[in-house]
Amino acid sequence: MADSLSTGICRKTRSLDGEPTTMALASQSSRSGSRRAYMTSRRRRSRGRLFFVLIILAAIIGGGWWWFYADDGTAGSEPPVTREPATAVIEMPPKPTSPRRESLDPVTGDRNLALGNRDSRPAESSKASTATQKASARPAAPVEPVKKKPTTVAIPEPTEPTPVVPETPKKTAPTENDSESKIAKAMAARNKATMQLAEARNLAKQDPLEARKVLSEAWIGGLSEDDRKRAATLSRTLADRTLLMDPVVLGSPWTRTYTIQPSDTLGGIIYKQKVATSQSFISRINDLDDPNAIRANNELLLPNGRFHAVVDLGSRDVAVFQELDDGRRDLLLVMPIALGPNLQAGLDPNRDQVTGLYRVRPQGMRRNPSWKNPATGKMWRRGDVGNPVGEHWISLEALEKLDGTEDSRPPVVLHGTSPDHPIEVGQHPGLIAMKPADIEVLYLMLDTGDSTIDIRR
Repeated sequence: MADSLSTGICRKTRSLDGEPTTMALASQSSRSGSRRAYMTSRRRRSRGRLFFVLIILAAIIGGGWWWFYADDGTAGSEPPVTREPATAVIEMPPKPTSPRRESLDPVTGDRNLALGNRDSRPAESSKASTATQKASARPAAPVEPVKKKPTTVAIPEPTEPTPVVPETPKKTAPTENDSESKIAKAMAARNKATMQLAEARNLAKQDPLEARKVLSEAWIGGLSEDDRKRAATLSRTLADRTLLMDPVVLGSPWTRTYTIQPSDTLGGIIYKQKVATSQSFISRINDLDDPNAIRANNELLLPNGRFHAVVDLGSRDVAVFQELDDGRRDLLLVMPIALGPNLQAGLDPNRDQVTGLYRVRPQGMRRNPSWKNPATGKMWRRGDVGNPVGEHWISLEALEKLDGTEDSRPPVVLHGTSPDHPIEVGQHPGLIAMKPADIEVLYLMLDTGDSTIDIRR
């Protein structure tokens, strides 16, 4: 019985493939399992410790490298560069992981035995890890940006230019050569004017427009006394043919035509067309008996520009010029004058006070004026027969002051004559006397606002 039991117990079991299987004892099974668990736990702990040590070493190396180059500003060899303000970067320490729960030894229950040989190195590693974490948690020192100093550009102050004082030309006494040169130039100009006068006389019949232009150039150029008289005679002929008596000349620059409208009046036409002369002068050149009796659709002749006069006290004549819109002045008519005693050369020490530019004084034109003879005191009433100043009176006012003073020049009067005091005598009791027909034409042509009279000697 015991043998059978012993045999039964010691009988080997067979596996499914028929191989005998050895059965371990209970005490052997328990010890074998405990050893396997111990070896497995130790291998796991070795791998975990190695991985943890590698992480700590990497953190130490990285933190030391960052700390060295962050604190050492001179480590780089490149010059400092202006950068944007750096934002301090704080590296957060790695999140501490809870230590893995250590298992006890399955046989003795000793924790140290389960962890294996536990010496001082893990403690040192733990201290180094703690120091690394503290160093990582330390905030980085902010890097102050390198500021560029603003470049100051010196702006030169504006300097005023040094005024240049023009040199006063030195007056030198005229030499004989200068006098001869002036005489030669005057003779050349006079010769040219004489030739132009001859040309104008030849053109007067066939081309009065061109003849009047050439005569204007000759008059301005300077003629002798005899040639001035010839030019004055020719000017009357050309004035009649181009404006006064027979002005129907095609292409004349001195006139234009206007077609009268049914509602027109002569005064209204003069205003709208800006005619710088009197209504009586328009009636005269158009041969109108009644200025108020103009008819619609008829042609009306109007002068262009405005009229000016030049009184030459030395040559004793009045030249009337017609100024066009382009500023050109063409001679129209030359008329003789006589001077009163105050304007005679040698009689009035202040006679040069009357030379200058004048205009017609407002309300300065009068018909049949009253006049008092300054020499005898005799008074002539308006309309008296034999009045020495005639029937037309043109009072002038100066546009300029006396030289070097604020005093106005004395007034000047142009007037007519009477049969008892003809201008051919050369002296007149008035001021500037003209023939009755001539003063009438001048009286009609001159305009109060636009006309000027230049008195020369």
